[in-house]
Amino acid sequence: MRYPEPIVIEEPTADRPSGDGLLAAISVYDIFLITAGLWFLGKFIRYAFPPLFEEFFFFNDTATTEIGLAYSGFLLLYALMQFPSGALADRFGSVRVITGGALLAAVGALIILTKPTFLVLAFAMVIVGAGTGAHKTVSVRLLSNIYPRHLGRALGVFDTIGTMGGVIAPLLIAAILFFGVLGWPGFFGITGLVIAVAAIEFYRRGSGENGVGDDASNTDTVLPLRSYRRTFSQPSVLAFALLTVLVAFAYNGLVSFLPLYLTVEGGLSPAIASALYSFLFIASVVQILSGEAADRFGALSTLTIGIITAMVGMAGLLGVTYLGGGELTSTLGVVSIILVVSLIGIGAHGYRPARDVYIVSIVPDATTGGTLGVIRTLLMGSAAVAPAVVGAIGDWLSLFEAFLLLTVVAGFAAAIALLLLVTNRSTTQ
Repeated sequence: MRYPEPIVIEEPTADRPSGDGLLAAISVYDIFLITAGLWFLGKFIRYAFPPLFEEFFFFNDTATTEIGLAYSGFLLLYALMQFPSGALADRFGSVRVITGGALLAAVGALIILTKPTFLVLAFAMVIVGAGTGAHKTVSVRLLSNIYPRHLGRALGVFDTIGTMGGVIAPLLIAAILFFGVLGWPGFFGITGLVIAVAAIEFYRRGSGENGVGDDASNTDTVLPLRSYRRTFSQPSVLAFALLTVLVAFAYNGLVSFLPLYLTVEGGLSPAIASALYSFLFIASVVQILSGEAADRFGALSTLTIGIITAMVGMAGLLGVTYLGGGELTSTLGVVSIILVVSLIGIGAHGYRPARDVYIVSIVPDATTGGTLGVIRTLLMGSAAVAPAVVGAIGDWLSLFEAFLLLTVVAGFAAAIALLLLVTNRSTTQ
């Protein structure tokens, strides 16, 4: 059997020192693992908050609105950090920015260890959001310098490891609450210490003799904003930014209401709907394969297939619930839901590594971090708006019509992807 080439076996590039052979390769491999580990921890602490909302509700007699505002502040700072962190990485290098963000998140987690008043808890959540928000954009920039020929494969593994943080955190919180061991302040304290240790080790290895060194693109001057405006003046970059916004809207609108959709439009019990919902995330392992495909067959082709696959799954979900007449409790109905939900997950998760690879390929090296930051800010803003729009349409009409809108939005994204693919092929011939 022929095994895929490990992501660490790669010729040294101009962006990476060669070091002492195997020692240098092992060092870069360690950097990749720690970078992915920090992303795992960022997702881990992010998805640890929602399962604790009920605990926060009884904490100093806190209102639901206050809890919602605190978490919205977390997500807002997370989104707003995308461009500044990317621009800072262009100026000072990825290692410094990733380390600083991780240490900031660790400080926020350690504040929660003190079991503070709710106001201080909300402040700590915002700090964690700002710290974790500095990671993904800059990590893509860093990995593009370390693995220029196998970026898709690296991002596929990277994103899969991060996704597992979101899967494990709620399960661990449930166990802590059920067994009454450690307590949620202690959970955040230990998580903060682990993040701090990982950040320090990342900086030590990343800036060491055999590390990635200083990958700053502009060490003498600060890039003016017009450099980023010039990048976005390119039609291909603008079109792709719109594509990412549409995909984020469609996917996050669906993710937010899929369990409720299955109960209301499919007649399933909440327990069964939740179980079927998990298939959306189980499919995330496809990111490893799609990252590899982006390297071998092209990022634009891979992400186009991913968007179309998700759109077909969304259309299939509408078809299954419409033909089922609101009753999908039979074995055939449940199996059909599993298939279409898995199809959505395969397409949506498979699209992500290819998306990042394509962005890196179409923007200048000097503005990679900042451009990634702008695009991620836009798509995360779209993702934040989607649940409110779906909820409003669900109240006004029905969730079926809301999900029909999401499918149409995904169709527009697929059309843009196909247009970019055709245009790209015509210009290269």
